[in-house]
Amino acid sequence: MRAHRMRRRSRALVALLMVSWLLPAIATASDNLLMFSIDFCPACEAAKRYFKENDIEYTEYNLNESERARQAYERLGGRGTPVLFVNGKSMNGFHPQRFRQFWMEATGETIPNDTQR
Repeated sequence: MRAHRMRRRSRALVALLMVSWLLPAIATASDNLLMFSIDFCPACEAAKRYFKENDIEYTEYNLNESERARQAYERLGGRGTPVLFVNGKSMNGFHPQRFRQFWMEATGETIPNDTQR
């Protein structure tokens, strides 16, 4: 189990470094949420709605609109959308309950204005 966690942490760190290199606008500011999305993605739309309802700032990279974002996504081995990154941790897909847990693990904080509690 420990080896699995170490590999996962290593992949997340490599992913963050790669994303930062490919998309320099992603400063390593703490709690900076990054989302890779595509057009007509129900889970991406649900994530954006949730972020708006809860005043969560995020940077979106739409794979349909940005070749550079697509390259970063492919180099990261991206599968499906959305792919979310915060503080070196990543999450594939979106569900509010999973996102709350992900946010807590990544930031050590609860979502301040959580409308779905």
